[in-house]
Amino acid sequence: MKVSIEQQYLVRGEAFGARGCSGCTCDPCDCNPCNCGDGVAIPRWRVSGYAPSHGSVEAFDVSGLFILSLAQPRVEGGVWQEVLLVDNKASVKQIAALLIAFESRLESMPAEIASSSHRRQRSVYMVPMQYRKNERGGWLEVNHASEVSIPVREDVDSLLITWRYAGPMASRGRFHFSS
Repeated sequence: MKVSIEQQYLVRGEAFGARGCSGCTCDPCDCNPCNCGDGVAIPRWRVSGYAPSHGSVEAFDVSGLFILSLAQPRVEGGVWQEVLLVDNKASVKQIAALLIAFESRLESMPAEIASSSHRRQRSVYMVPMQYRKNERGGWLEVNHASEVSIPVREDVDSLLITWRYAGPMASRGRFHFSS
């Protein structure tokens, strides 16, 4: 007898992203790879995220919460890492629900660096974050620093690298996921 567990979800909202490029003419840059400006530019960071406006996963409401992946170099010119950041307003069960619906869809590793294979689970941190729409598009505010980030799941090889951002995000369009 084979038993399968099907995870139930129906969520919709907006996908967004950006990268920290220098010399790029995009505002914000979300090119991957970026060939704007003076040739190929390696970004300082790259982020991809989801802002569910309506929906639930496994009967847990995830409306108004946010999840994103952040890729950034561990050292200058060196190895990059990718972590997941979740809204610190989410409960433990809502975080689990967000991970069910979005973890496999989130990848931020810049094309100039390499594709992330996700062979290992990425570290997950609860952080203060806010995403909103304004007349110019999306606006993200995040504070991922040791004094405010709460580890939910940690990869032993991952480092907590401070990343504070308050700025524009490029819309990647609306999403509607269901199982």
